[in-house]
Amino acid sequence: MILFLILSIPLLSLIYMRVFSPESLTSIETLRVFLRGLVSFLISVLPLYLIIRLYPVRFNETALYIRTLILDFLVVLVPLLLFFLFWEKKKIEYEYGQRLFVHIFSFVSGFSVLLGGFYAFVYYSFYTGYRAFGFPLLFTLVLVSVVISFYMYVTTMDWKRHLILGIPFMTALLCSVAALLIELSYTALGIILCLLYLSIGGFLLYILYKNRFIPLK
Repeated sequence: MILFLILSIPLLSLIYMRVFSPESLTSIETLRVFLRGLVSFLISVLPLYLIIRLYPVRFNETALYIRTLILDFLVVLVPLLLFFLFWEKKKIEYEYGQRLFVHIFSFVSGFSVLLGGFYAFVYYSFYTGYRAFGFPLLFTLVLVSVVISFYMYVTTMDWKRHLILGIPFMTALLCSVAALLIELSYTALGIILCLLYLSIGGFLLYILYKNRFIPLK
């Protein structure tokens, strides 16, 4: 499942480009965007590691939830958002459409390609079933919401675009509930919630696909 987290978003972006935009696979610009995403993660990795290692451990329910939310999701979402808004967005040359979607997908793929290895290293001494199976699936769901939110943010011109950026954080808030239930030994409930989130996420992706919110050409 570590390998799944490493490859999930890059693999999804490759499938999208192979099916809907084959020319992007051989584009130098796509590679450059991917590498900028990778560099953004590498710049972030030491602060991320220090936050995770130094964050205080408390065992009441509220503290566990906040810890899970911050260390599993926000420590990655916040720098990804900041690097996109203050670096990568300035380099985007398209206002909408497939090329814009490929650009954003490539950047997030570059940022996420080493995440699996990073989390495997950070949590190597206390790996659990959730870490091995639940977390990679939930995190992939969060990253997919990031790609779609970034695209909708760039293509929306009014003040609502800023609200759209809250979608990945809302997704992380919900995913952290499932993680908390598992941490508190309510494993069955946590698994059911994980499956529910994945089902809802898959259904929403289908709706977006059918209504052309995800550009196909």
